[in-house]
Amino acid sequence: MKRVSMLLLLPFVLAFSSGQSREAIKAEHAKQYSDYHTGVDIGRETRAGNDVVRSMEIAPPLYAFDPSENLPKYPDPGIRSIVCDADAIILGLPISAETGVTEAGDFLFTDYVVSVKSIVKARPPEPLMAGSRIVITRPGGETKLNGHEVRMTVANFPLLEANQQYLLFLRYLPETNTYRAFRSGTFILTSKGGVAPIDNSAQKLGAKSSQRQDAFLTEVRAAVSAPCSGVTPTLN
Repeated sequence: MKRVSMLLLLPFVLAFSSGQSREAIKAEHAKQYSDYHTGVDIGRETRAGNDVVRSMEIAPPLYAFDPSENLPKYPDPGIRSIVCDADAIILGLPISAETGVTEAGDFLFTDYVVSVKSIVKARPPEPLMAGSRIVITRPGGETKLNGHEVRMTVANFPLLEANQQYLLFLRYLPETNTYRAFRSGTFILTSKGGVAPIDNSAQKLGAKSSQRQDAFLTEVRAAVSAPCSGVTPTLN
């Protein structure tokens, strides 16, 4: 599958979908990644004639449960945890992307325009509608600066691929009317009806339905309807 590519159409889409300029959105998104650092000044390195390729790891999410709640096994408490922490959950396809440099200047982030196929969860006042396009930001990316390659990756969080359907757990960013994706809440929906979490730590979820797309989506929807008491939500 081909990795999502940068399109000249994206600046227009970004401004149209959020009501803000592309530059304003990117400036706000650059502030989202204060905990992502490589210690490498990307601008200085590329101006000096160097490519910059770095990878970093972040700790896997921890799911904590209150044993006094006597939580049912279905829906899976781990799924309930990430469901409770998400402001929105959608099925969507990335259609274009643009990469920027974080505010500290030593890491990258990528903004994706995603076509919303269906909505599993949404909290007001999020303007989510099936068939709409939204902007989703996430850490890491690939770009060229000063004529040199820059690639920043996060372990167990590969770049999203164009026209690949995903189940995405998202956090709403009211400043830009956009969303942020999370490693522990990103699942590939395969063409053969399967589910593949892109984060290896998500394999530890106890959901028996996770091998079948229809059963997994049914369990996620059941978790949306279940109370959040007894679980400590954590996404990263």
